[in-house]
Amino acid sequence: MILLLGGTAETPELVRGLLDNGFQILLSTATDTELNLPASGKLRRICGMKNADELKALTTHEKIKTIICAVHPYAQQAIANARICAKDSGIKIFTYLRPESERPPSGAVIHEFADHSQAAENACKNHKKVLLTVGSRNLDIYAQAARKYRSELFVRLLDCQLSREAVVRNNLPAENVIFARGPFSCEDNCKLLEKSGASAIITKDGGRAGATAEKFRAAEIYKVEIYLIGRPQYDFSFFTSTDQLLKAVIEYHSGKLE
Repeated sequence: MILLLGGTAETPELVRGLLDNGFQILLSTATDTELNLPASGKLRRICGMKNADELKALTTHEKIKTIICAVHPYAQQAIANARICAKDSGIKIFTYLRPESERPPSGAVIHEFADHSQAAENACKNHKKVLLTVGSRNLDIYAQAARKYRSELFVRLLDCQLSREAVVRNNLPAENVIFARGPFSCEDNCKLLEKSGASAIITKDGGRAGATAEKFRAAEIYKVEIYLIGRPQYDFSFFTSTDQLLKAVIEYHSGKLE
């Protein structure tokens, strides 16, 4: 059985590719967000974040032979946990990281930061209205900076329990919270920028699957400054193509790849 650690973007594609080649899959996702998954007796799904020890227990109990890690490229802890589990358990791991986005034309103003604290501090200090599109996990940091500088925070979040808990915890007004699932078009982003009146947008480089280019384009149209959280750097080999990853998994299980 293969343990697939997935997100919301490439997971359905990977699941279909694995099922088409006869693999049994245990899919583990951090949230319970609905995914367009095929119905199959060879597919089970579990939800909830897991540390390295929990993954090791899971792989032992489920007799996992291979791990595919295809979580969001910014999910550093999840990636680290998967690699620790694979190393300690002697299990082969394949990692997929979606390609980075091309930077927008020179007309767009981009400020790139290494972490959320820096981005929050600078954006909220310099702008009265800020649009946040980086998910709920670091929402506390941005809400705190917004209160400190009396900046109005607008957030677009995946509609899941973790997001709703973060909104309640930070006492964000309902009219400033948009629950929606991407990818979002340039038009979607333009409408949101116009509605919020934000002069800054905070985002990650989610690549093509995350429609990052569409955010860049909308920001350029509305002359909104971009506060970009830089991509984490990884010192191990990984795939940037789902086709190539699937090919490698198939070859490994056929004995052609060690």
